[in-house]
Amino acid sequence: MIIKEDLIAAGYKPFPSSKTVCDNTGYQKAFRGADGKNLYFVEVYLWYFAKHFPDRGGPEISLSCEARLYLPEGNPLVGSSGFTVTLHLGPTSTIPAIETFYANAFAALDCVPDLHNG
Repeated sequence: MIIKEDLIAAGYKPFPSSKTVCDNTGYQKAFRGADGKNLYFVEVYLWYFAKHFPDRGGPEISLSCEARLYLPEGNPLVGSSGFTVTLHLGPTSTIPAIETFYANAFAALDCVPDLHNG
């Protein structure tokens, strides 16, 4: 199971979030191309459902992550707003697997660097 200390050690930085079930914290890491441009950011959330909803049952912590990816500007599908790819992580997920997934998705979908955070 990924914990916040693992994320910080892997270069993810905590940031304030409006997601109260995540204790108002997300963890974000920027991924850059060889030219230094931001390609995308991965955000990881630790969901403390047992803490916030003790009668619900289930695992103490659940994890999800997301990245906003972009297609070339002016494309007819998503314009310049890009699209978000969200993963609901299992207990055996690893940080390298998450990062590899998004790198592969970026390449396979012919994405371009982040249009808003060059």
